[in-house]
Amino acid sequence: LDASAARIASGLVRFGIDPGENVGILLPNVPEYVEVFFGIVRAGGVAVMLNTGLKSEEIRYILDNCRAATLITTPRFCEVIDPIRSELPQLDHVFAIGDELCGDSRPFSELPSDDPVALPGRKPDDPAGIIYTSGITGLPKGAVLSNRNYLSNTAQIVQATGLTESDRMLAVLPLFHVMGFTLNLLAPLYAGGSVVLQRGFSAADFLPSLDRFHVTSFTAVPTVFAI
Repeated sequence: LDASAARIASGLVRFGIDPGENVGILLPNVPEYVEVFFGIVRAGGVAVMLNTGLKSEEIRYILDNCRAATLITTPRFCEVIDPIRSELPQLDHVFAIGDELCGDSRPFSELPSDDPVALPGRKPDDPAGIIYTSGITGLPKGAVLSNRNYLSNTAQIVQATGLTESDRMLAVLPLFHVMGFTLNLLAPLYAGGSVVLQRGFSAADFLPSLDRFHVTSFTAVPTVFAI
């Protein structure tokens, strides 16, 4: 993971990502999501994690609002990206993970680089990520999270739950959500454990996955039903 993140960071710098620049992530729960996030932060950028259920206009608004210069996605989202591409002149690069491309996107395989580059130093209060609100009462607003925010929240989760290097977390909540990202991903990694990524919850696959991957922990969102 460390080596992959380093190669992505080098590639982002090579493609002109400046410290503090926003990079959009529109991906399901796939290994590249983890590599890309840490690569962005290592390069000095800010990861803007997009809800995969958003429509074209909603994505256009967020990418324009945060002035993202780069987007990393998959061909699955071509139908929502292609219609708005011409309305985002500041979006210089779109990298697509997979065998197909979105419009003028580049293959993700072009991004990682082994070339040595000078990476910026990171400070605790530097922005690391932006998570947008749902916009229920108005337009979505970007909540900026610093390196310190992520680290302190993660450390508190590990302390409260007692996660250790022996734990294996089943991650079914979406990584674009702060709960899914910190509880399902950062916490087990911080504790030295491991993570099983799933693209979403499947009742048929849930119990077999617990057994197959020797899962010790998972998280869920409690729902209250009124009858």
